[in-house]
Amino acid sequence: MFEQKLQRQSNHYFKLVAEMADHIVGIACLEIKDDSAELDELVVHMKYRNQNVRIRLVNNLEIIAMNYPCKEVTVRFAARNVSALKFTTHRIQLFWND
Repeated sequence: MFEQKLQRQSNHYFKLVAEMADHIVGIACLEIKDDSAELDELVVHMKYRNQNVRIRLVNNLEIIAMNYPCKEVTVRFAARNVSALKFTTHRIQLFWND
């Protein structure tokens, strides 16, 4: 499933890759659907967590979403990934409340 998302081609599906020292350390995907945006993937290699990689990826996705008439951002996450829920919910709320 993850590989399919990386290979997906669309004018409304955005994939961001974070690199450090020529290694991919994170990826984030955003899909624009009408007037909403969906954060579909946000993955950072365990070795590079707590180094602001997630924040940088989300900040760049926010810039993309701002260029569309998005009224909301939804986040998809695995039920077992509570830390992702807490992080993305906090970040998105900060963005949309500004």
